[in-house]
Amino acid sequence: MFITEKKLRKMLGKLLGIEPKSVQELIKEIRSLVGPKEEIPKLKRELKELELQKTMDERDIRHLVKLQQEKHEVEFAKKEVELQKQFQAKEMVLQTKYHTDIVAKIEEFAKEQRTTYSEIMKRLPNVNMSIKQQNKVD
Repeated sequence: MFITEKKLRKMLGKLLGIEPKSVQELIKEIRSLVGPKEEIPKLKRELKELELQKTMDERDIRHLVKLQQEKHEVEFAKKEVELQKQFQAKEMVLQTKYHTDIVAKIEEFAKEQRTTYSEIMKRLPNVNMSIKQQNKVD
């Protein structure tokens, strides 16, 4: 299928938003919009530089985001360690309290046992004395 000048004018007219009279006028209009031919390589070079700058900026942004994430991870680890220290300190306090309570109860129980034993020994007759007396009698 061939494109006629009329179809080309109509198609380019719709794209550019103008109603040119001929193909020559369209070419002039396109050149006026694009600029001289010498600017095309310059514009291509600028485009490549901008694309390179964009990739470098994206890489920098990713790097900064990564650094920020690592910073947050380090802060989280520090918080976690701090909370663990606090927990261990509280746990140690509770263990010490529990230990002292248990030791006090054991000592109290031992004291009660000694008093009970001494009371029992007081009530019992003196067995040693009776054994000595039996040895003398024999």
